[in-house]
Amino acid sequence: MRNTLKIVTPLLRIALYIFLIIFLSACGEEPTHSSSETGSIAFCVEFQGAQKKIAVLSQAIDCGSSGIATVEAKVYDENDSYLTGGGPWNCEAHSGTITGVPAGLNRKVVILGKDSSGDVLYRGEVTGVTVTAGQTSSSGTIIAEPFQTTPLGP
Repeated sequence: MRNTLKIVTPLLRIALYIFLIIFLSACGEEPTHSSSETGSIAFCVEFQGAQKKIAVLSQAIDCGSSGIATVEAKVYDENDSYLTGGGPWNCEAHSGTITGVPAGLNRKVVILGKDSSGDVLYRGEVTGVTVTAGQTSSSGTIIAEPFQTTPLGP
């Protein structure tokens, strides 16, 4: 009986140490959003003041003439904290879907039309978007207007 205890006691200590290491290493990890806690936001974008293509059924802009190469999106919560982004999408698509957005109310979607160098030429936003876990919400059509950066000073 004593020999059995001499063998079992060290094994129990090892098992306890392993359990303790696993338990402590799990503490302090940042939470991750699983697919059940996230949804998607679909959007269409309309660029105001951009040159239009001549077409019977389409009022789509001429991305090449307007200088817009790609469209990117950013999603913020009600406190203007950045949540996630999407893209880049080709400008010609005039739409996109942002995936992996944490579910919640009052999301703000910001759309950026960028040139081939990555400079923002157009910017638009919509607020009040509700994201439901496991579903795609529509933000509707987002109007993007010409965007100019303001110099910080001399």
